[in-house]
Amino acid sequence: MGGQVTGGLVTDGGFNSGFYFSAGGGKFSGEGLNAGVSAGGGTTHSVGDFGGPFLNTSAGFGFGGNYSIDGYIDPNNHSSFGGGVTVGAGVGGGIYMGASNTWISDEFHIIPDIADPLYDWLYPEDKQPAYDPLNPSKKYCK
Repeated sequence: MGGQVTGGLVTDGGFNSGFYFSAGGGKFSGEGLNAGVSAGGGTTHSVGDFGGPFLNTSAGFGFGGNYSIDGYIDPNNHSSFGGGVTVGAGVGGGIYMGASNTWISDEFHIIPDIADPLYDWLYPEDKQPAYDPLNPSKKYCK
């Protein structure tokens, strides 16, 4: 048996951010203990999509310095997946496969004026026609 506990900052293409905490358990083949800093990316469009249950896998090794390759997929939405790398300190190595749940804090916006055009360019499908009550004949995108 094995387990994982992670936490940090998650940011989407629109520079919306939130702090996250994740915990889970599963099967670990090997022996080791490590801690490190992770960086990665995925197909989720918003910070909120990063919350909920995930299936996880990780393979790592090291004695002193420890390195791993990590991956995840949302079991309820297979188009939501990603991965990354972790670099840190530890001893041993192995392969981990398990499940976790991720909780997201309240979202906040890092760079609102600069980020909105970038988000619109990255995710044009998220633009939805909206209704302006002061000008009912005009449709615009959010």
